[in-house]
Amino acid sequence: MWTSKKAEKVMETWVEQTTNGEGMIIKEYCVAKPYGWFFLYNSKKWFDSRKSLDGYLGNGYVLFDRINGEIVVFSSALPVEECAKEYEQYLQSVWK
Repeated sequence: MWTSKKAEKVMETWVEQTTNGEGMIIKEYCVAKPYGWFFLYNSKKWFDSRKSLDGYLGNGYVLFDRINGEIVVFSSALPVEECAKEYEQYLQSVWK
């Protein structure tokens, strides 16, 4: 079983590698669920300016599954509530 701190460290590494060191997790957008944590990330430049043009296009929420450590990437078109709903439906189909 994973803790939120361990999951955050794994996701920071994932974002760093995915963005060649140019991205960061947006901690205020992290959402905890019983099955894991949803993270959102953007460029370090965006953190400084908060201008849309400095941010990434097409990056959506990323889930870290607390049970198996799996990382699941979601569409940028989905708000976190829809990502959670989609994953919960997946879990229901797997655990039947």
